[in-house]
Amino acid sequence: MICKNCGSKAPKNLSFCPVCGSPSAAEGRSRRKIFVSALSIHTLAIFIAVIAISGARAVTSRADQMPDTKTVSVLDQFFPASPSPASEPLAELLDYIWQNEENYSATLEKISMFDDDSSALSESEFVERVRQDVRPMEEYLASCSALCEKKDAVSALSPAVRKAADAYFDMASAGPEKFVKLFGFLSDYLEFAYTYLDNRPSEDAYEDLSAYYDDLETWFLSARKAYDSFDTCPESMTEKWQHLGEILDLNSTILDKLCLSYLFDDPLRYYSARFLSNRYETMEEVQYDRFLDIMEAELKLEQRQMGTAGLLADEFRTFAAMTPEEQESYEFKYDRTDKIITDFEAVDVIYPSLYQSYDAFAILNAGCLCGTRTIVVEAEIPGFTQKYRQTHYLDASYH
Repeated sequence: MICKNCGSKAPKNLSFCPVCGSPSAAEGRSRRKIFVSALSIHTLAIFIAVIAISGARAVTSRADQMPDTKTVSVLDQFFPASPSPASEPLAELLDYIWQNEENYSATLEKISMFDDDSSALSESEFVERVRQDVRPMEEYLASCSALCEKKDAVSALSPAVRKAADAYFDMASAGPEKFVKLFGFLSDYLEFAYTYLDNRPSEDAYEDLSAYYDDLETWFLSARKAYDSFDTCPESMTEKWQHLGEILDLNSTILDKLCLSYLFDDPLRYYSARFLSNRYETMEEVQYDRFLDIMEAELKLEQRQMGTAGLLADEFRTFAAMTPEEQESYEFKYDRTDKIITDFEAVDVIYPSLYQSYDAFAILNAGCLCGTRTIVVEAEIPGFTQKYRQTHYLDASYH
C-alpha cells in the first residue's frame, strides 16, 4: 500500500502510515492482524526507517551522508589535516556521533516485520518475526550506550557542545528504547490475544448450556492466569492494561448469571448473560483499538526524537566546518532538551445523564524530546467539576 499523504510504502493491513501517521484506507484486515500484521509498533515500516520531523530522513539518505569508515575515518572527514589540540576533542566526539548514526542505519536494515512477505505469515510466525526484530534494536542500544560513555570521557568540550552532545545521545537512545518496549509488548500481547482472547468459547457453537459453562469457565481461568503473569506492559499503557483486566473479569459475572439461570430455569438471567457476553466482545475490541492509539502516539514521539537526533548530527557536521570564532558564538538549533510533545483529546459534548459512565473527559499525553520538564495541568468542566490542577514530571518517555 502507498500512503496517499506522503507516498511512503506501508503494509496493506497497517492501520496508519508508519512515516506520517495518516490513517490508511486498508480494507478487509482482520480484527487483530493489525497493525499487524506487524503492527507496527515501530510503526514502524521501516518505520523508523525514516523518521521524520519535518521532512523525512530516509535510511538511504542517512547512509549517503555517512563517511565510508572502511576507507576514511570521521576524523579525516572533518579534519583532513592534522587537527590542532583544540579541535581534537570535537573530532573525537564527531567520530562517536557518526559511528552511532551508522549503527542505527544498519539496524534499520535488519527490521523485517514490514517486508512484503509478512502478510503471508501465520499468527505465530508473525509474532516470532516481531521478536526477532527487537533483538537488533537491543544490540543498537548497547552500542549506543557504549558510545555515550566514550562521549562522556571526552574532555575540553565547551558547555554548548557538551549540552548538544548529551541531547543527541539522549534522543538517539530514547526512541529505540520505545521500539524495544513497544514491540516487546506487541509480540507478547498478540500471542496472548491469539491464544486466549480470540479463542473464547462461543455459545452459538453449543447445544448444551452446561457444556458451554464448563468450557467458558476453563477458558476464563486460563486467560486470567495468563493476564496476571503478563509483565511487559509499557508505562504509557498501564491504565489501559488494567482496564483490559476489568473487561476480562466480565466473564466471571457472565458465568454467575449462566449458573443461576440454569439452576433456577431463569430466562431473564440467561438473556442478561447473553447481553453481557456481547458487551464483553465489543469492549474487548474497543480496548484493542485504544492500545493501538497509544502505540501510534508513542511512535510519533519516537519519530520526532530520532528525526531530531539525526538533524542534530547533521548540525554537528556544519558546526565542525566553522571557524573557532564562529563556533564560540554558535547556538545549536536542534538541541531541544526542553521541547515538549503533547497530544490532547477531549469530549466535545457531555450528557449530564451519562456523566457517571464516562471514563474521562480530557486526556493529555506528553513527553520531552530529551531531558526533563515539570508542567502544571489545569482542567475544569463548569457546572460539573471543580478546577483540576496537578503537577506532572515529564521525561523522554510518553506519559
